[in-house]
Amino acid sequence: MTRLLALLFVVCAVQLPLFAQGVIEFSITFPGAPSPPGVGFPSGSARLSGSSFTAWVFLGTSRADYGRIYEMLDDSSLTPVFEFGSTIVDVFPPIPGIPGSGGTVWSYYETWDLALPQAQSLLGGHWYMEVAYGADTHFAQITQVPEPTSALLFALGAVLMVAACRRCLHR
Repeated sequence: MTRLLALLFVVCAVQLPLFAQGVIEFSITFPGAPSPPGVGFPSGSARLSGSSFTAWVFLGTSRADYGRIYEMLDDSSLTPVFEFGSTIVDVFPPIPGIPGSGGTVWSYYETWDLALPQAQSLLGGHWYMEVAYGADTHFAQITQVPEPTSALLFALGAVLMVAACRRCLHR
């Protein structure tokens, strides 16, 4: 048991510098989108570093008409927070021997400074993303990605609790 407590202490000591960095990753997963995303199916990710929020959305081989970030209010209505203002265009040459490779792909990439209430709303899971391709509109929640070290700490705590309970039951 002493070894497990020492291990927990070491893991916590390693975890502290990670929290000090203040970088939180987010996933933007559109329901129904294939993996990897295809024509007309966006996918993306985001990052919050201090008060700076950066979102990247891969649009595929079709340019979207617009992309917006919304906040869901207490009455379940959506209010616009940000709109993507610029589109990144990449052109890739065809790869010899691979038919259909190469071409133009589109992405949104933008950074905004958040006020404290906006950051709290984002961290609370109240932000959503909408991307429209003509009549097709795709909607996704922006969700926080758990840190692997946090998951490790949770698993280690669960193992310690089970071990302590088993020890108590066998006495």
